[in-house]
Amino acid sequence: MMGSAVAAAVTTSVYNGYVRPQIGALGVQDIDSSSDNPGISDDLRLIYAEGYNRQMIVLAAFAAAQVPAALLLWKRPQIRV
Repeated sequence: MMGSAVAAAVTTSVYNGYVRPQIGALGVQDIDSSSDNPGISDDLRLIYAEGYNRQMIVLAAFAAAQVPAALLLWKRPQIRV
């Protein structure tokens, strides 16, 4: 559970760390008002998509890191309860 909480915190931090500055650079104050301008709407879609892609990369890295950790817990004679 603790590992999942850390992974969720890291991925949220990566997402917000990318998306917020990018949206600020667009000068968008209210996302709802950006729907009037199709160019900004497309830019927002690309920013959110890239933020999502970065989240998935971080989650894939966490998943890859779990494999060696699980292998380190392996014992030859398994403990039976």
